[in-house]
This record gives sequence, structure tokens and C-alpha cells, in this order.
Amino acid sequence: MRNNKDWLSPTVKLNDIPILASITCLSICPNFLDGNKERPNFFYRLFHTCRELQHLDVSCASSVLLTDFLGSLCVAPRLHSFVLTRPRKVNEGDFTKAAMRAARMHHDLREFTFRDVNPWDHWDYLTILTGHSGRRA
Repeated sequence: MRNNKDWLSPTVKLNDIPILASITCLSICPNFLDGNKERPNFFYRLFHTCRELQHLDVSCASSVLLTDFLGSLCVAPRLHSFVLTRPRKVNEGDFTKAAMRAARMHHDLREFTFRDVNPWDHWDYLTILTGHSGRRA
């Protein structure tokens, strides 16, 4: 299994990437930094397109609203595990409530991890993961 991640614009037309319909494992770095309007429904579109997805590893360069992510899980019936890494928000509490909600609402999840990291550490981590290439989809 390939362990590299690639940058992904939330405005990408996911239906134009045919392999997504059959992919079971995906590692991505969505770039929400441009503040576009696609942000709230990106995960819904992703899960709707990736119908066979069993594992998702997401590293975001900016903060992701957990309500958007968790609310989108309803269209990911085959998803068994995920890792969500994002920069820490100063005014947000820990992930305890989000973890409880995920476990309560999505019974097919076997394992999930929320990572809340310092923004500067996360940028270094993303640079290593994407191989310093600046590749974008």
C-alpha cells in the first residue's frame, strides 16, 4: 500500500477521477486554505464518490469542522476506519465529544483516530508526506 499523500483541492470534480469509485484506501491532504465555498460539502462529495472506501487518512492544512466531517459519514457505509489530522483550534475543546458522536452514530466504524496538532508541526509533517513536490490535484 502506498503511504504517500497528495494535496487535493476541495474544488476538484471528484466524478472526473474514475478510480475513486472503486478505491478502498485513500490518503489525502485537502487544501482548505483558500476558503472556498466547497469546504462544507467536500467530505460528503468524497464519500459519495468513493463508494467502496474502507479506510481514509486525512491530513488537513487548515482546521476542519468536525460536524461537517462526521455528518458526511452517513454516505460512507463501507468505511471501517479513518484518521483525521488537523491543526489545533485555540477556541475548540478536545475530541472527546466528537469521538463519542462518531462511535454512537456510525456503528460500522472499527477504528478511528482524531489528531489535533500544532500548526507549525503539521506543516512540516505535510511537507514530508507530500515529498516536497507541491503536487496538486
